[in-house]
Amino acid sequence: KDLRESIAHAKPGQLVMCSFEGTKWDPSFTTEDYVNDWANGMQMLKDAGVQVVEANFSCPNEGAAQLLCFDVAKVKMVSEAIKKKIGDTKLVIKIAYFDE
Repeated sequence: KDLRESIAHAKPGQLVMCSFEGTKWDPSFTTEDYVNDWANGMQMLKDAGVQVVEANFSCPNEGAAQLLCFDVAKVKMVSEAIKKKIGDTKLVIKIAYFDE
Protein backbone atom coordinates (compact mmCIF):
# COMPACT_ATOMS: atom_id res chain seq x y z
CA LYS A 1 0.00 0.00 0.00
CA ASP A 2 2.72 2.51 0.98
CA LEU A 3 4.75 1.77 -2.12
CA ARG A 4 1.76 2.18 -4.45
CA GLU A 5 0.95 5.50 -2.77
CA SER A 6 4.55 6.69 -3.19
CA ILE A 7 4.45 5.82 -6.87
CA ALA A 8 1.15 7.68 -7.26
CA HIS A 9 2.79 10.85 -5.86
CA ALA A 10 5.67 10.81 -8.34
CA LYS A 11 5.65 13.95 -10.49
CA PRO A 12 6.03 13.93 -14.29
CA GLY A 13 9.59 12.92 -15.15
CA GLN A 14 10.10 11.19 -11.77
CA LEU A 15 10.04 7.51 -11.00
CA VAL A 16 10.15 5.41 -7.89
CA MET A 17 12.99 2.91 -7.82
CA CYS A 18 13.15 0.20 -5.16
CA SER A 19 16.00 -1.86 -3.83
CA PHE A 20 15.47 -5.42 -2.66
CA GLU A 21 17.64 -7.96 -0.92
CA GLY A 22 16.49 -11.55 -0.79
CA THR A 23 16.67 -13.71 2.28
CA LYS A 24 20.21 -14.34 3.46
CA TRP A 25 21.53 -17.68 2.24
CA ASP A 26 20.99 -20.49 4.68
CA PRO A 27 22.30 -24.04 4.14
CA SER A 28 18.78 -25.38 4.75
CA PHE A 29 17.48 -23.62 1.60
CA THR A 30 17.36 -25.35 -1.72
CA THR A 31 18.98 -23.37 -4.51
CA GLU A 32 15.57 -23.09 -6.14
CA ASP A 33 13.99 -21.63 -2.98
CA TYR A 34 16.81 -19.12 -2.62
CA VAL A 35 16.62 -17.97 -6.24
CA ASN A 36 12.82 -17.82 -6.17
CA ASP A 37 12.91 -15.66 -3.04
CA TRP A 38 14.82 -13.01 -4.98
CA ALA A 39 12.73 -13.32 -8.15
CA ASN A 40 9.40 -13.30 -6.33
CA GLY A 41 10.41 -10.28 -4.25
CA MET A 42 11.27 -8.37 -7.42
CA GLN A 43 7.96 -9.42 -8.98
CA MET A 44 6.14 -7.94 -5.97
CA LEU A 45 7.89 -4.61 -6.57
CA LYS A 46 6.97 -4.72 -10.25
CA ASP A 47 3.36 -5.56 -9.37
CA ALA A 48 3.26 -2.49 -7.12
CA GLY A 49 4.18 -0.35 -10.14
CA VAL A 50 7.90 0.19 -9.64
CA GLN A 51 9.60 1.03 -12.96
CA VAL A 52 13.17 0.18 -11.90
CA VAL A 53 14.25 -2.43 -9.35
CA GLU A 54 17.65 -2.89 -7.75
CA ALA A 55 19.04 -6.25 -6.69
CA ASN A 56 21.20 -5.48 -3.68
CA PHE A 57 23.90 -8.14 -3.90
CA SER A 58 26.24 -6.19 -1.62
CA CYS A 59 24.24 -5.16 1.43
CA PRO A 60 26.79 -4.11 4.07
CA ASN A 61 24.59 -5.59 6.80
CA GLU A 62 25.66 -9.04 5.63
CA GLY A 63 29.34 -8.43 6.42
CA ALA A 64 32.03 -8.11 3.77
CA ALA A 65 32.96 -11.80 3.75
CA GLN A 66 29.38 -12.97 3.11
CA LEU A 67 28.27 -10.67 0.31
CA LEU A 68 26.38 -12.41 -2.45
CA CYS A 69 28.17 -10.32 -5.08
CA PHE A 70 31.37 -12.28 -4.48
CA ASP A 71 29.67 -15.53 -5.53
CA VAL A 72 29.59 -14.93 -9.28
CA ALA A 73 27.75 -18.16 -10.08
CA LYS A 74 24.92 -17.33 -7.66
CA VAL A 75 24.74 -13.72 -8.90
CA LYS A 76 24.36 -14.96 -12.46
CA MET A 77 21.70 -17.50 -11.48
CA VAL A 78 19.71 -15.02 -9.39
CA SER A 79 19.99 -12.20 -11.96
CA GLU A 80 18.77 -14.43 -14.77
CA ALA A 81 15.82 -15.61 -12.67
CA ILE A 82 14.91 -12.03 -11.77
CA LYS A 83 14.98 -10.88 -15.41
CA LYS A 84 12.91 -13.87 -16.48
CA LYS A 85 10.36 -12.98 -13.81
CA ILE A 86 10.20 -9.19 -14.28
CA GLY A 87 10.60 -9.08 -18.05
CA ASP A 88 11.15 -5.60 -19.43
CA THR A 89 11.23 -3.88 -16.03
CA LYS A 90 14.66 -2.28 -15.67
CA LEU A 91 17.06 -4.03 -13.29
CA VAL A 92 20.02 -2.43 -11.53
CA ILE A 93 22.50 -4.73 -9.83
CA LYS A 94 24.38 -3.39 -6.81
CA ILE A 95 27.74 -5.03 -6.22
CA ALA A 96 30.74 -4.28 -4.05
CA TYR A 97 34.21 -3.15 -5.01
CA PHE A 98 36.44 -5.88 -6.41
CA ASP A 99 40.22 -5.58 -5.96
CA GLU A 100 40.86 -7.78 -8.98
